[in-house]
Amino acid sequence: MSNAANPVDRRRDEASAPVVDTEDADRFEAIRINGYEGTLMGKNNMVTIVWEMDALLFMVQVQTDVAVAVRIAEGVKYIR
Repeated sequence: MSNAANPVDRRRDEASAPVVDTEDADRFEAIRINGYEGTLMGKNNMVTIVWEMDALLFMVQVQTDVAVAVRIAEGVKYIR
């Protein structure tokens, strides 16, 4: 199982934003991660959460249930 939080500095290059396959997703909904708006998507036992924090885009993609994925995302701390 791979747990990754990948910040993407969108101020530098909009093309560097992550791409998530949403076709035939089992679940697709708005979510808040530590007070920031984001999107949760579930497909084939893979949960992806994408949210923006301080002009950076973060993505957590894990093969687990939604509750664990949310806890992982909420544990991400951006340190300047």
